[in-house]
Amino acid sequence: MSERSSLSGLPLDGVSGMRYGPVNELGVVCLFALISKRLGYSIVRVQPGFPDCIALRRTAKGWKQVRIEFEYYASSFKSHGHNPKGCDEIICWENDWPNAPKKIAIRDLRREVEPQRVWIQAVNSTYWDELDARKRQWWSLPKLAKKGDLILFWCRSPRSQLTHVAITEESAKSDARWGWRGRIKIMDRLESPPTLDHLRHNPRLRASSFYRGNFQSRYDVTPYWSDLYKIITQLNPTMRKALAKFFSI
Repeated sequence: MSERSSLSGLPLDGVSGMRYGPVNELGVVCLFALISKRLGYSIVRVQPGFPDCIALRRTAKGWKQVRIEFEYYASSFKSHGHNPKGCDEIICWENDWPNAPKKIAIRDLRREVEPQRVWIQAVNSTYWDELDARKRQWWSLPKLAKKGDLILFWCRSPRSQLTHVAITEESAKSDARWGWRGRIKIMDRLESPPTLDHLRHNPRLRASSFYRGNFQSRYDVTPYWSDLYKIITQLNPTMRKALAKFFSI
């Protein structure tokens, strides 16, 4: 999903009637209208005042009326001066508000319409042993990570190698203390970890932001997954079957 112009958002796959993702609040309203049935909502009315929308949401106990405010970024709810007592849910494109009031549910549509991703996440030496401690555990995640994404853990210097492959078992959740976190499952600790030398010999990877940035952050490496997949599976043939389902990302 790399195509983008100055007037449009990221290309959308699987959303009939909307080719590009929202770039403002009105785009969020439009996208929600198109996928509201899929998400389990029935719109009652949209109005100019606060809250923006009254809808019915399907629950285990039947339909529940909810008051919805649309925002492009969830944090705009606060900057716009809205009263949390007058709203049940924020529908946004991106949830960037880890300290949001707990009584307000936040649903970021970006997670609903974008496909699975592959991320590289750097790990300091302090946490290396924790990756080996348990197959399933809580871990910090990119805030846009969602259930089913692939996480490639890069151990920083002096190792400087890709050591673990994990899958997210839930979407990243905001935490006032820790930022964005979620449950992960370690798929494997690579017996033959790819190193900087392996990446350096691939022109596309050598020119990537994560390579040039020395793995200092969390990176969406989905566009480079085919190159990384080849390196990982060439060095670790037993991983081919486990990673095959991600090859089409």
